[in-house]
Amino acid sequence: MGCARVDLRNGLHGVTFVPAQGYNHPTPSGVYCLSNTGNGRLYVGSTKNFSNRAAQHFRALEEGIHHNRELQYQWDTYGPSRFSFIILERVPDIGLLGETEQRWLDFWGARYNTQP
Repeated sequence: MGCARVDLRNGLHGVTFVPAQGYNHPTPSGVYCLSNTGNGRLYVGSTKNFSNRAAQHFRALEEGIHHNRELQYQWDTYGPSRFSFIILERVPDIGLLGETEQRWLDFWGARYNTQP
């Protein structure tokens, strides 16, 4: 998608962030994915705040309580260094988050998502 890989491992135990147009962007909302770089599987989501959502995902994964069992299993099996948090698209109008997320789900066919 033309994103530069930037490693922001500060406190996230080896998770790689791949920001679109810089992580500290004035538009903190949009669509992201958690990517297992070892097998290419994705979890696609949308958020009003990328930083907060990434922290929520990784805290749950580290504590072993993530709501997505398959994603948790892969994290536990392969470790955090196999995962990247990727900003797919910034969406300034939060009313369009669901629609934009669905477009990305349709495009990628995300394998960790259990429902759109």
